[in-house]
Amino acid sequence: MSWPSGETLGLIEHYLPDSLISRPALANVRAIAERLPDALYSYYLECRLDDSPQIDFLVSVMAGSERDVWTGQQREGGSTKPLLATVPWRPIRRFLHRWAGPDTLLRTHAPMIWLEFDGVQAALPDSPLPGICFCLDPDYVETAPPLQPPSRLSLPVYQAFSDEALAVLYERPLSAQARQRLQDCYEQLPAGGRLIHISAMLARQPPVLKVYAAVPRNDLPTYLSRIGWPGSHADLAEIVAKFCPALRLLFVDLTFGDAIAPRIGLACSQVHLHDRAQSDPGWGALLDLSMVEGVCTPQKRAGLLNWPGAARHPFHGHNWPVRLHRWLDLKLVYQPEQPLEVKAYLGFMPTFSIF
Repeated sequence: MSWPSGETLGLIEHYLPDSLISRPALANVRAIAERLPDALYSYYLECRLDDSPQIDFLVSVMAGSERDVWTGQQREGGSTKPLLATVPWRPIRRFLHRWAGPDTLLRTHAPMIWLEFDGVQAALPDSPLPGICFCLDPDYVETAPPLQPPSRLSLPVYQAFSDEALAVLYERPLSAQARQRLQDCYEQLPAGGRLIHISAMLARQPPVLKVYAAVPRNDLPTYLSRIGWPGSHADLAEIVAKFCPALRLLFVDLTFGDAIAPRIGLACSQVHLHDRAQSDPGWGALLDLSMVEGVCTPQKRAGLLNWPGAARHPFHGHNWPVRLHRWLDLKLVYQPEQPLEVKAYLGFMPTFSIF
């Protein structure tokens, strides 16, 4: 079930200090949401923890009734054209129709998608084009840990699935080199590892692919070596030991075109909090360390510590108040010869709640 994005964004404004999300950026976020179908599941606002002003906006759409709204309806009225009707969104329209169509691998194997709008703190183009991220992991949307070990697609299904999705989004087949990199990322996964998302960053020039994988901590060096990651293993090991000492499973963000890039992200997510005996929803220790290392400002640390929580709010047309959940994920980004970067993902989602 989804709730109006305009009301949702209006409610979270109260919880957002200017040190994290500027009012102009939030106004641009609302302008984007007004041009999307009113069938969004969850949201992220992404900010850097140093003094960078960049803000990104992410929204998710679930398979099922929300997906059908996206392919069957567009917002009517107003003077602004829905984004789905614009020319730059043509590959996304085609992707969505394949996702909703009968007997397609996209419909069968992608339980959700994310749209990511970069740089919303700046003036928006007429038709802001997002990156699109599609989920490969059927267990990703489970609200509780599965009773059985996570299932993985077979290699032939994974190849056919990714080929179909990316050919639609890029309007051409992947190069042989990029396709091999995708295959390597899958084939070299250790036991207990899995690929969760593939992202086509359509608005970036040149366009790039990203893979989001879960890899057991002890297996990460071997995995990165086998896929040909060109970064410094010693530098990465130092970052993992310092910032992620208690994490047994690492969520890794890899970027590539025809070759794997040295840039790598390490996500600290809600899954990690569920796995720890002492949950720290504000990631306070990690934020403290980030501040000591000079990659987080005191103002942003204070704002982030106050973000996680939940509260009930009335929504227009609903008899019961809706519970608005707010949570925090962090991501460390390593690039050789560059300072470590830390990003915060301020997640929020309205859900039905009797209590």
